[in-house]
Order: sequence, then C-alpha cells, then structure tokens
Amino acid sequence: MNLSEKLVLAVIGGGEAAEKAIPIIRKNSYFDLQAVQCKSKELIGLIPPICRKERLDELFNLPAISAIYIATPPDTHISIARRFLEYGKHVLIEKPLANESSQVNALIVPTGLTIGVALKKRFGDWIPHFNSLFHDELGGLHIELTWKINKPSTPWRFQLEKAGGGVLMDLGPHILDLAEFLCGSILKISGKAVFGDSTCCIDDSVWLHMVHYHGTVTDLSLSWRGKKREYCLNAVRGTKHLCHKREVGQEDTLELQYNNCYQVRLLSDSRHEYEGLFNNFAGAIYGRRNGLPTLADGIRNLRLISAAYQAIHSGGTVNIADYSEK
Repeated sequence: MNLSEKLVLAVIGGGEAAEKAIPIIRKNSYFDLQAVQCKSKELIGLIPPICRKERLDELFNLPAISAIYIATPPDTHISIARRFLEYGKHVLIEKPLANESSQVNALIVPTGLTIGVALKKRFGDWIPHFNSLFHDELGGLHIELTWKINKPSTPWRFQLEKAGGGVLMDLGPHILDLAEFLCGSILKISGKAVFGDSTCCIDDSVWLHMVHYHGTVTDLSLSWRGKKREYCLNAVRGTKHLCHKREVGQEDTLELQYNNCYQVRLLSDSRHEYEGLFNNFAGAIYGRRNGLPTLADGIRNLRLISAAYQAIHSGGTVNIADYSEK
C-alpha cells in the first residue's frame, strides 16, 4: 500500500467512544473519515451530514472504505467484525473485544487483513517515564490505581446480555491491559465487588489484587460511583515513586520522585492515547512494525476479565495458568 494514500475509514457507533475518537480521526494524517453509521440523534455537530449513515448496510455500498472502527456495544463486536473482514476490510474493535470469549471462536481473519483492539491506555505519553524510572527491575514494585467515573447514562451498560458485566467490563479492559503492558503477565487475581442492582448482577465498584510474573503487585479500584471523573496511578519501589493523575477539566500531571527529588511535568490528555491507537492501526495496515493491540491481546484481556469475575464470585484467588472459562 502506498504510504502517500490516505486510508478511507468508516466508524460504526455513536456513543462515548466514537465521540472521543472522531475528532482525533478527523485530524489524523493517515485516515480519511468518510462515513459514520450511528443513530440520528448521535454525534450531532461532530460529523458532516454527508458522512452520516443510519443503516449498517449502507457502508457496503462504499467500496472506497478500507478500514472500519467498531464502537458499538460489546455483544455486537464480533458479528460486525466478521461481516467486514469477509468484505475485505481492516478492522479496529473497541474494548472489550466481546462480552464473552466464546463469541471470538466465530472470527476468522483473512490473510492480509489487520484486526486490532482499542486498548489505548498503553499509548499514554507518561509511559516512557515509567519505563525509564523502573527499567532496571520490576520486582518489589507496587502499583495502586484508582479510576472513578460517574454512573453511565447509556441503558445498555446495565443489560448483562449486551455489556457482559458492569464497571469491570467498562474500565477493566484498559487497566488490565495496561498493567500487563507495564509489568508483565498477571499470574494471580483476587477481588471483591459491590453490585448496584442484585437483580441484574451489574457490578458498579470493583477492587482487584493482582500479582505479576516479576513480582510486581497491582491493587486496582474501579467505580461508577464517582462524583467526578478521577484517575490516579501510583507506582512505588524503594525511593522511586511515580504518580500520574487525571481530573476533569485539568491537564494530566506526572510526578517523579527519586531519592526525595521531584520533577513535575504537565502531560497531554487522553487525546494522545487515541492518536497512538490510530497511528498504530495505520502502521499495521501499511505493514510497518507497530504496537497495535492484537486479536490475541484482546482474547487474553477477556480471559483476565473472566478470571477476575470468577475471583470476585468465589471469594478466593484465581491462578491464571490454571483458570478454565466455563
């Protein structure tokens, strides 16, 4: 493929993920956004009327489209991806890959096509600072991560058959992928949860304790009960300390401490994560080396989510190597 040619992209879905991604896509030098399939009241002001498509089948009448970004509820991801892969399109699927692993078995990726999963947290511009600070040894590293957001307004988030779960299925895929990306494979998971409505088994607060291959320990707190969006990651080993924070309406802050000496940097917001995601999607399509999260990454991520739910419901510790999804 000629690197001077822009990739014609279509977006499927009009929810929060699409709202955040579309402004980044429209500025991306690799992609030409020509179609968005969404409901009539979604994405108002974000896309030109000529780009709006109300039916999925309309996209099949646009042969110039070479790539698809799927940002719909998780229960639809695999069925949509399969149709477009069969039609010869490259596919990027919003996290989680599906709402259960068994759905992925029906997915066949033809030779020459790219499929990726939108686990975008690994593209944060603070990550090189983490690697620089803790590059020498991960053993003894302790990470505490808290992520709170407001209760979602989207009805399908509270429908188990569509969402596959609650806050753990919403925020967990990003954080579990980030944890393994930074610190290596997770070996053990234990946890607990609060369920907002016992009749639908939707978790709205989750706490996980995870042990990694190199001895790193990650403690994770996720909640839909936040009064405002708040994200804070603390990583500590000996005299080394990294703190990455994000709050609504503020720039990211990063504090690095080594032997009681601080250096403070202001970072970009989540737009950098989307930029990295779509740049790497383009790189994979062009056949260049890149860091796009793969189908295998997405399957691994689903396995970790399922193991975490098993740990929560059993009240014990799940060894990932021995874990068998039911």
